[in-house]
Amino acid sequence: TTHLHLPSSPSSASRGRVMETDTIGFNLKNVSTISLGDWTLTSTNGFEVSRDNLGGQQNAAGAIPGTNPVRGHADRRALFSENVFENGPFEVMLGFRYSDYGLSGSLNDTLTTPGTTVVNYYDIDHNSFDPKITLAYRIDDTFQPYVSVYRTTRAPTLQEAFLGGGDPTAGHGGFVGNPALLPEVSEGYEIGVNITREDVFRSGDSLKARVNVYDLDVENFITHRNAVEDDPTTPGVNESGG
Repeated sequence: TTHLHLPSSPSSASRGRVMETDTIGFNLKNVSTISLGDWTLTSTNGFEVSRDNLGGQQNAAGAIPGTNPVRGHADRRALFSENVFENGPFEVMLGFRYSDYGLSGSLNDTLTTPGTTVVNYYDIDHNSFDPKITLAYRIDDTFQPYVSVYRTTRAPTLQEAFLGGGDPTAGHGGFVGNPALLPEVSEGYEIGVNITREDVFRSGDSLKARVNVYDLDVENFITHRNAVEDDPTTPGVNESGG
């Protein structure tokens, strides 16, 4: 994807900014069905790999003093497994996802030495193990109540970790990135019902819906803060300054 920035002011420092993201990746999975006595197991297992490469330029002059990072890459690797056990109306799903990611990029540091810009380079690596369990019971051909307990992880993006530009200490606006960002971790549960109905309006059609309620507890939520409100030299663990 490519984004070209053309503000209305011809003298804007960001005029001609080009942001590019090239993504390459692949995934492979296998689906197997196994009979286990009265139970039938459908097991889906696989892995996926992808990389985002940033490119472009910060302005028409080709310099790189701006806010949005245009150099760096993000690598993502994951193993996943979903195992559905069925016995008549009963269904049990046991699954997990193991994820590993790495961010590599640079950040313009205007805080260590105000009035000057120092470019620091970072390599960030994290991994996570996210399980999920679902129990379901099919009442009839239409309704299937279920309950799920799960954990999910979201890694910070290159823009969140390496956003930076301007000098907030010089009395005007600026942005301070935070390469110390940790992944967001969500733990929660979900209770609901799957609805399937055949031949609703005419023969051969079908209606599928899901009604649910859920509760999530998110740790390391990634957000931004105003650097004026706090000491900008000590950014929070999971905050990006603005």
